[in-house]
Amino acid sequence: KTVDGVLLWSSMNFSSQRTRATIASSLAGRSGAAQLDWLGAVETLSLRMARAEAEGSPIQPLADYPKPTAAETWEVSGLPILQRHPMILFGDGGAAKSYLALHIAATLAGRGIKVLYADWEFSPEDHRERLERLTGEALMPRDNLHYVRCAGPLVSEVARLQAHIAKFGTQYIVCDSIAFAVPGRPEDAENASAYYRAVRHMGIGSLHLAHTTKSLDHGEDKPFGSVFWSNGARSMWFVKRSGDQSAETDMVEVALTHKKSNTGRLLPALGLRLQFDPQRTRIERFDVADSAELASTLPIWQRIKTLVGVRPLTVQPIADELGEKEDSIARTIRRMDLFTKDRDNRIRLATALNTEGRF
Repeated sequence: KTVDGVLLWSSMNFSSQRTRATIASSLAGRSGAAQLDWLGAVETLSLRMARAEAEGSPIQPLADYPKPTAAETWEVSGLPILQRHPMILFGDGGAAKSYLALHIAATLAGRGIKVLYADWEFSPEDHRERLERLTGEALMPRDNLHYVRCAGPLVSEVARLQAHIAKFGTQYIVCDSIAFAVPGRPEDAENASAYYRAVRHMGIGSLHLAHTTKSLDHGEDKPFGSVFWSNGARSMWFVKRSGDQSAETDMVEVALTHKKSNTGRLLPALGLRLQFDPQRTRIERFDVADSAELASTLPIWQRIKTLVGVRPLTVQPIADELGEKEDSIARTIRRMDLFTKDRDNRIRLATALNTEGRF
């Protein structure tokens, strides 16, 4: 009476004695072997599970744990990808988040890193077409990039995802997207915390796509929903698409702004251009400061750097040019070693600036 070796499938509360007795009775009835001690077997399983859960992971001196490896990130088109922690790309619908996520997955897979793309939004056929456009048919990664279409929330899907990760040695997972991978409202803290617990169970680095809404205050600072979405991520990037491109355009420009980092300082904004040629989609970097619309997404210090990199200016014309208050400009300049003043009180880039524009 088994189905693929399974006698009885059920979701149960192992701490309930009545539920355990009911399960044991059902097993005895389906097996045709009522003489076996089914209740004893269920009791033994429940007790061992309770003990294992109570023991948890071992407790030991923190100093005895190994240090992180030197390489903590992979870089894809200038975007640092955390190897061991969850990170979020968030933005409005249509901001090319899924395209960028697939580009990241395909690039990592092309380097020999085993990646799983878990999709709650799109379809395998559409992602397959995008993959070929990104890599070319001959270079599409096969063994290192797997795809799964998910129907249930992540907390329900995590068991089979874990099984696949263990079987194939998966090193990274992309979850597209959060809003469709929770069992209820993204605004509820319990859904966010349960989601991150499931992510932690998978035990590998992960990228999660999330949405925002223009109706929310600070919509460009955090993903839509509970504050715990941003609290749980170790790195978070806001994706903004330039709105000055017509429907007929074969090019899309997006700015990625670093909104959170638990592993280092916030990084400068990154510009990526998606060029849609007849057979291929090419993704390349560009300077966000060159875009009249996307330049507004840059932090003040980065906009000042671009401005005074062309010619030295005093605080007032900088504030007028950027549409910011003089106090904000002056405060930013004072707290950053990136800038210095000449004898005419004009702001210049400090001579200590290195060739990469970092300080």
